[in-house]
Amino acid sequence: MPRFERGLNLSVVGSLSTHGLEALMTLPGAVNGAAFLAYVEHCLVPVLSSGDIVLMDNLPAHKVAGVESLITAAGAMMYLPPYSRISRRLNWLGQKLKTKSVAQALRSAKVLQQALVNAVQSITETDCLHWFRHCGYCVEGG
Repeated sequence: MPRFERGLNLSVVGSLSTHGLEALMTLPGAVNGAAFLAYVEHCLVPVLSSGDIVLMDNLPAHKVAGVESLITAAGAMMYLPPYSRISRRLNWLGQKLKTKSVAQALRSAKVLQQALVNAVQSITETDCLHWFRHCGYCVEGG
C-alpha cells in the first residue's frame, strides 16, 4: 500500500484591489479569528484609504470582535454579504497561485515561501482589473 505524506499547510491571507495583490500574510495552518484580527490590524489597515470598500465572505474568522471597528476607523467600509459573486469567483486567483507555486517540488517552508512570492508577482494589475470586470464591476484602467 502506498504511503502518502502530508505536506506543509500554509495559509495565505491578502487583499485584492484593482492595483493588484496587497497586504499579504502567510501563516502555518488554518486562519482563526485571532490570526485574522492580527492580519487586519497589522497588514490590511495600513494599506486602506478613506472610502475603500472591504468585501469579505462569511468565514467565521472575518466576524470576530474588533475586525469591523479597525476597518471603519481607517475610513473604509466593510461588507459581509450572505452571498457574493466575488468570493465565488476567487478560485481563479487561488488556482493561479497554486499552479505557479505547487508545480515546483516544494520540500521546505523556505522554498514554499519563495515560490509564493514568485506566484504573487505573476498576478498583474491587468489580471486584477479583468477579474473585477468578470465579477460585474465597472472599473477603469488596463
